[in-house]
Amino acid sequence: MFMESFKTYFEDIKPSVSLVLAGVFLCLFLLPSCGGSGSGSHKKSTKKEESFVQNKARLIDVPVPLGVRPVATSSDDTSGTIFLSYRIEGLAGTVQKYYHQQMERLGWREFTRVNQGDPLIMTFEKPTKLCIIRVESGPGKNQTVEIVVAPKIST
Repeated sequence: MFMESFKTYFEDIKPSVSLVLAGVFLCLFLLPSCGGSGSGSHKKSTKKEESFVQNKARLIDVPVPLGVRPVATSSDDTSGTIFLSYRIEGLAGTVQKYYHQQMERLGWREFTRVNQGDPLIMTFEKPTKLCIIRVESGPGKNQTVEIVVAPKIST
């Protein structure tokens, strides 16, 4: 059902935007598997945190709240795509409200929100960039947030 709603959505928008969104959406599911499990020595944990901080800094116009626990991060300098994943304590509605307000404040326009249970997916755009934010509930009040930012491809 979830994939059907995305398929319907992608069929209704322009082909060029559809291709970009499909690629970014796939990154939400493929890139996290490249981040590793995070287990191991203290050096691995430190390196993961350093990479997370570096990629977070590159996303100067995408807010990341204080007190998050990094899960995974990656970037592709060739395509300009950046991926961040983190866990945060709080209700999904609170995270959704935070991103809706903060992204608008930073000049992003929300143009899609899929809220058919878990996960919640919000899509934002700027003239030259797209951002997809996926919020998935975890145990208790823990939420996993995945952010992908990619440049728009002009046709």
